[in-house]
Amino acid sequence: MKKITALMLLLALLSTSVSDLKESAPLFKFHIDHELSDYAFEKFQDHTQSRLPLYKSYFKKYSDKYDIPWTLLAAVAYQESKWDEDAVSHTGVKGLMQLTSKTAAHVGVEDREDPFESIRGGAYYLKYLYNKTPQKLTEHQRWVLALAAYNIGWGHLRDAHHLAVRLKKNPYNWNEFKKILPKLEEEQHYTTLNHGFARGNETVDFVNKVFSYYNLLNTAFRVQSHIAQFTYNR
Repeated sequence: MKKITALMLLLALLSTSVSDLKESAPLFKFHIDHELSDYAFEKFQDHTQSRLPLYKSYFKKYSDKYDIPWTLLAAVAYQESKWDEDAVSHTGVKGLMQLTSKTAAHVGVEDREDPFESIRGGAYYLKYLYNKTPQKLTEHQRWVLALAAYNIGWGHLRDAHHLAVRLKKNPYNWNEFKKILPKLEEEQHYTTLNHGFARGNETVDFVNKVFSYYNLLNTAFRVQSHIAQFTYNR
């Protein structure tokens, strides 16, 4: 499978048009707010030019299919794996989109380490989670919840929602909800919830970092986002 994947990546690069090559070397000219260290920002710049061109057409393909901004899908993949198809986390999730074995089975991915299967499966799952969010919310609010669920799981997200309501906080306001998610690590709270302990701090970091990468990619590729610009005070 690795040999086949490598060949497919080579063919993808060889078939890239001149215009695509120009677009694959973006310039991060404009300053925007993000939560990245200088080192993380420099690595992201480097990976955007060295790794993203290998997968960009597939991010676009499945973003079109599932109606997800390609820069958001790419940002999720970067936060998950730094666009490294061989990435394996400490919990055993694998591949570009870091799918668990259970999620992979749910979305029909047989080989989590195949980057193209992983992108397809990750895009399908992300839109599946988005569709589970309340339609009355803004598009931005729905994507925030979908991203949080992608990281922590839908059950834990619902637990956090109920806890927010119990503590008289707005579960649809990220500035309030991001203070609730870490409480899923506190025994006094998680023992009262249906799904127990969850790493809520990691989820807050995940959502913030994904939107940092999303905003940077939109700037670099001059993409006009149809999701409201993310702000950390929202």
